[in-house]
Amino acid sequence: MKRLFMGIATVAIVASAAHAQAPFADVPQDHWAYQAVNTLAQRGLVIGYPDGTFGGKRAMTRYEFAVVIARMIPQLETYIKDQVSGIKPAEPIDTSNFATKDQLNGLVSKDDFDTLKKLVDQFAPELQMLQVDVAGVKKDLADVTRRVGILEDEVSRVKVTGELTAMSRMSAVKRDTLTNGVVYTPNADNWSGAPTDIDGRPLNHTDNLLEASQMLYNMQLGITGRVTKSIKANTVLNIGNYMGGFSAAPSVPGLPGFDRGVFPYGSATKGSLNAEISPLKVYIEAPISFGRGEIALEAGKTGVQFTPYTLKLVDYDSYTNITSTDNGEVVFTGLKGKFRIGGIGFTAYGGTHGTSYLTGGPNTSGTFASGSGYPLFITGGTYSPTSPFAYDGGNAILTAPEALYGPRGSNIQGLPYLFAPITQSAGIHATVGTPYGGTLGLTLISAGINETDLTGTALPGINAMDIGRGSIYGADLGLNLFRGIGLKAEYSNSNLFQRGSKFNLNNDNSAFMKSNLHAAYDARANFAIRAIALTAGYKRVEPFFGAPGAWGSIGSWKNPTNIEGPVGTIGIPLAKGLAFSGEAAQYKSIVAGVAGPGGDVLDKDRGTKITHWNAGLKFDLTSTNKVDLGVESVRYRPNDIINATGATAVQTYYNLGYGTTLSDNASFKLLYQIIDYRDKGANLLNNGQDTRGSVAVGQFTVKF
Repeated sequence: MKRLFMGIATVAIVASAAHAQAPFADVPQDHWAYQAVNTLAQRGLVIGYPDGTFGGKRAMTRYEFAVVIARMIPQLETYIKDQVSGIKPAEPIDTSNFATKDQLNGLVSKDDFDTLKKLVDQFAPELQMLQVDVAGVKKDLADVTRRVGILEDEVSRVKVTGELTAMSRMSAVKRDTLTNGVVYTPNADNWSGAPTDIDGRPLNHTDNLLEASQMLYNMQLGITGRVTKSIKANTVLNIGNYMGGFSAAPSVPGLPGFDRGVFPYGSATKGSLNAEISPLKVYIEAPISFGRGEIALEAGKTGVQFTPYTLKLVDYDSYTNITSTDNGEVVFTGLKGKFRIGGIGFTAYGGTHGTSYLTGGPNTSGTFASGSGYPLFITGGTYSPTSPFAYDGGNAILTAPEALYGPRGSNIQGLPYLFAPITQSAGIHATVGTPYGGTLGLTLISAGINETDLTGTALPGINAMDIGRGSIYGADLGLNLFRGIGLKAEYSNSNLFQRGSKFNLNNDNSAFMKSNLHAAYDARANFAIRAIALTAGYKRVEPFFGAPGAWGSIGSWKNPTNIEGPVGTIGIPLAKGLAFSGEAAQYKSIVAGVAGPGGDVLDKDRGTKITHWNAGLKFDLTSTNKVDLGVESVRYRPNDIINATGATAVQTYYNLGYGTTLSDNASFKLLYQIIDYRDKGANLLNNGQDTRGSVAVGQFTVKF
C-alpha cells in the first residue's frame, strides 16, 4: 500500500510547488501535513468542505475515500499509459524495447497494481454510484498488471552482485630488532628468529613502513541465472591478486610443491603480483521432491560448514574482511542438500577437495596439482593451520606449539607434527529442537585419504603407517535456560584409520602411542545482566584431536590443541556510542610429550601454562565513523623440561582501528598494529630474542 501511494504522490507532485497559499483554513503552511494536503488539493483529489476547511482531525468516511479513488483513477491511467507506451513485447518476447531496470525503479510494481485491483473490488458499489466504469477499470488494470509482470520476470532472470575490496598492507620491524642480530635473511637456512604478524607471516626486513608495501585487490562477482521459477544456475568469480597468493599457505615439512600459491584459494604459480580470474563457486540450485518433502539441492562447486570443531574454514587473514574468506564456508566439488524429516533438519554433502596427490607419492613434482575446492586436513600434535608459512625454499618459522611441545631429547620426545590431507569426504549434520527453546545437533564426517605412501617425512609423526581414512563425529547443544541465561556446548572426536583395517591408529605402530587423547570439549554459559553480557566456560582440546574446523586462536596459534582451562568473556556498554569487550583464558597443557622412542604419551601435566586475554574499546565518533582500541596478550610459561628457570615469555599485540561507513554499500577501514615479543629468558620464540614490529593495513570495500 505504501508503494502504491508513493506512485500516487509521483502523479501529484509535479504541480505541488506552484502555490504557496494554504488551500484550507485549518492547514496552515507550517503544519506538518501541509505539503501532502496541498499536493492532493492541487491535483484535484480532495477539495475540502464548503466552509473552506480540510477536516483532517475527522476520520474519512467510506464514501469520501471512494470519491478520492474515483478522481485518482483517470490520472493514474494516463500516467501508466505515458510510462509504458513504448513497451510492446511480441511473441516470442522481444525485450529490446523493454524498459531498463533503472527506468522501472521509479514505477509502481505488479504488487502495487494488485493492491489497486483489490481497492477497486472493495469499493465497486460506491464507484458505480459515482458513474465509474468499474468493469473497464478492472480490465485495464489486469492488462497493465500482466505487462508489468512480464517486465519484472525479464529483469530478474539474471542477477549480478559483487564485493570489490582494495587493500594496502605494510609491515616493518623496529630498529633495535634489526640491530640485535636476529636470524632474518631470505637466503638463510633458518628463519626461526624472524618476527611475524598474528597470522605467522614474517614482517618486512626494514624499519620503514613505507619502504615495502603490497597493493592488493579482490572482487567476488556473483552471477545467478534463473532457469525456471525454482532452478537457478550460480557462479561466484574471484578476480584479483589477493586470494591466489597473499591470503596464505602454510608450509608442510617434507612436502615439496605445497606452497602458498595453492592454498587455500589460488592456483600454483599465482602470487600477489599476478592477477587471476577463477571460479570460486559454480553450482546448480534446484529443489528435488521426495515423498512429502523436498531437498534443496546444490550440485557443482559449492560451499558447506557445520560447527567450529567439525567443519569450518579457518580465516587465514586476520587483518582484512573479505566475505567469502570470513564466512567459514569450505568449498568443495560435489553435492549438498538440505531437507527435513519430521521435526529434524538435515544438511548433507559429499565431494572432493583440493588436496589430491598425484600418483607416485608425495615426492612427485606437482604435489596437490589435481584437486578441486579448498584443501582439508585432519591434523594434531604441534601442527598449526596458518603457520609456519612457506618462504624462499620452504624455510619455516618456529610456531608456539612447536616451541612448547617439540623435540625434548632421548627420554622425552616432543608431540608429533601430524598432518593428513583429505581428498574426498562426506558428512551430515542433523538438528532438532529441544526443551528450553534449544537446539541439539549431531555431526558425522567420513574422510578419504587416497595416497599409497603417507609415511616418513611426508607425514611427520606417522611411523610407517598407511592411512586410509579419517572420521570426525560430534554433538552441539544450545539452550535458553532462563531469561538472560543460556548454555552452549560442543563435543567432537577425530580418528585416523589404517588402510584396509577397522582399527584406528591407537596401536604400537602409531605416533598416537596407545593414546585416546583425540577429542575436544567446549562448554559455556552466557548471562545477560541488564545491558552487560557475560560468558563463562571450560575448554579442553586434546593433543591428537584434529578436524577441518576453526575453533579459535591464542595469539598467532590457530586451532590450538593440548590445552585445557577456564574461559570467559564480557561486554559492557559504558555510554552512548562507547562499549568495552574483553576475553580471558587460563590454559595448562594436557601432556608434556612422549616417553622415549615408541613409548606412551605422558599423561602427567608438566606445568606448561598459557594465559591469554584481550580487551577492546569501541567508540562512535559519529553515526558513520568509529574508532577501535584493543590489546591482546599471551603469556607462555613452558614446562620444566625445557624451562628450568620458570621464565615466562610474553607476546602482545596493540591495535588501533578506524572505520567509516560511506553508504549502505561502501566502507573504509584502517588498522595499525604494534607487535611486541618479550622472551624474558624462556628461550621460546624468535631464537629467544626480544622482537618488535608493526603492521598497517587499509581496506576500501564496496558492494553491489
